[in-house]
Amino acid sequence: MPNEVPFEILEVLGEGAFGAVCVARLNADPLRRQVAIKILKQEYASNPKVLQRTRDEARLLSRLFHPNIVRVEQLVEFQGRPVLVMELVRGLDLKTLVKRFPQGMPASVAMEVMRLTCVAIDASYNESIGDDGQPLRVIHRDIKPSNMLLSVHGQLKVVDFGIATGQFSGREAKTDSVVMGSRPYMAPERLDRSPDTPAVDIYSAGMSLYELLAGNIMALSVNSATHDRSMSRHVDPLSPEGLSREAAEDLRRLIRRMCAYDVDFRPSARDAAAELQRLVDSIDPAHRVSLEEFARSVVEPLYAERRRVPLKVAIGRLQDKDFFTGPMDRAVDLPPPTPRSPEMHKQPAIFLGALFGLLVAFGSIAANKAFSQQMHQQTSAAAIDTARVRFWFPSDSRARVGILSLAVPGSLDLAPGRQELDLSFEDGHTITCPFEAKDGEVVRYVMERGEGAISIDDRPVQPCNYTGMAEAQGPK
Repeated sequence: MPNEVPFEILEVLGEGAFGAVCVARLNADPLRRQVAIKILKQEYASNPKVLQRTRDEARLLSRLFHPNIVRVEQLVEFQGRPVLVMELVRGLDLKTLVKRFPQGMPASVAMEVMRLTCVAIDASYNESIGDDGQPLRVIHRDIKPSNMLLSVHGQLKVVDFGIATGQFSGREAKTDSVVMGSRPYMAPERLDRSPDTPAVDIYSAGMSLYELLAGNIMALSVNSATHDRSMSRHVDPLSPEGLSREAAEDLRRLIRRMCAYDVDFRPSARDAAAELQRLVDSIDPAHRVSLEEFARSVVEPLYAERRRVPLKVAIGRLQDKDFFTGPMDRAVDLPPPTPRSPEMHKQPAIFLGALFGLLVAFGSIAANKAFSQQMHQQTSAAAIDTARVRFWFPSDSRARVGILSLAVPGSLDLAPGRQELDLSFEDGHTITCPFEAKDGEVVRYVMERGEGAISIDDRPVQPCNYTGMAEAQGPK
């Protein structure tokens, strides 16, 4: 491939063990679409095994056409590095999201994302067809919350098939069943050099389901004699809100089956998805939150507020920062540098003019000293008596604190101390959320187990009070 730079780097999303993932714009695309690209690290660029797996991942994902699996568009090479070009999913991984819910995510959200994950697992193994007309028999082997993305529109995508195995033409890498995977999501049989089966993905999905529901990871023994006992200590107390006693027991039973030590006791991905669908349908409507609703109230504001380090700084932190110099400089989309000010000692006229200005300024200081001190005192008092608070709330609502209102997320200057956030929704219902106003804090509306709540600076949520129905009003 020619050395022409095929893309512009717009943002660094992160760096993993094998490479960096960035947001980029394709230069050859007339629509100038944004994509995600994975760039292999220099230390692996000449490693035959890693190169084979990278090419296999591209071949594999180019054959998987499913709405819940990230789409790979092409594999290109630049400066001797393979670059995987994928669809850009604007959202957050489930590992990031579950950290916002230390007591567990809403049951309907947790079960629905895992249902869709099981659907993707089943499609990868049974429904995706290779060039020879046979199923690809893909086993992901690294299912976990950090490899599941939820978009700002509520779409679930399974990502990172870097250690997947499958039966497809052109495959280069030899299957490795021991060292690949992530503990504690790795099925026990993988540690025993047993052949990989679809059951390893079911085990990982069961572990992920528990984590999303409970807010913490289930640590299970790999000893067959104590495995079930350690699982019971975690699963038995699990009782998500909104489920009947019978449905909660069915959920616990499903997790026990998915995470069973005995491979034969685990359900198929299709059966697990069907059972999760039944359980989602059984949730009390008052506690049921759709993925679209959750994405709008939680994922979208978090994604919009994610910390974006300046591009040059983010690149400087990468292990392979030298790769982004030379030809790659043209692939970094940055504003032009600010011109440097001339050095004063080389500009005599400017220097003399500035000196004269200083003399005039010193002459006026005495006359204005009293006025300056008074303004300083007033400004300091205002800074003490005012707290600037930023608010995030859904697009179908309006916010009010006292006599101040907001139609879109933004900031208000408030008196420090106890305040009340009133939210009015388009369907007519209103809620009131008490909070302590402090300068620089962010108050975010969230859904907590089907009920409206607020989180201040991402701390544990505080419940809001339903205050009744009011006539919905459009923008004035």
